[in-house]
Amino acid sequence: MDVGTVNSDTAAATDRLFALIERKWGILQALREVAVKQLDLVRKGCSMAELLRLLSAKQGVIDELTKVERDLDPFREQDPDTRVWRSPDGRARCAALASSCGEWLGEIMQMEKETEAAMIRRREATAKRLQTTSSALAARQAYGETAGHATPNNQGAFDWTSS
Repeated sequence: MDVGTVNSDTAAATDRLFALIERKWGILQALREVAVKQLDLVRKGCSMAELLRLLSAKQGVIDELTKVERDLDPFREQDPDTRVWRSPDGRARCAALASSCGEWLGEIMQMEKETEAAMIRRREATAKRLQTTSSALAARQAYGETAGHATPNNQGAFDWTSS
């Protein structure tokens, strides 16, 4: 095999790397948009059905990202300095996209943490409302049990004016 063939094979590999990084960038852009919508829905107190629809769509995007990450695995073991690029511009563009992917992933993770915190607050508020409702119901039931049953007064007759 001559040097031209090796360089061509190596350049083809970096072309594949560049295509995968571009794909990852696009997927992360879509995932970022979904994360923004999810955080907005949770902050607004949307219905669980609406949130579940969004989470279902989000899972499809995450599945795509997982596949791309698997396809990128062989490149992680390579020494980046040994890669042959068709042009310095291509290498710079790929590096910029990879950097952007890292930044977006950080933003997405931050939004996920904010969403989780908002969901916890929502759950706690719901639990508090349920506790209050349950306490009020218990009080009404207790009052109904005592108020609904007349008690005899000292003379053996019922006091109808106290209820």
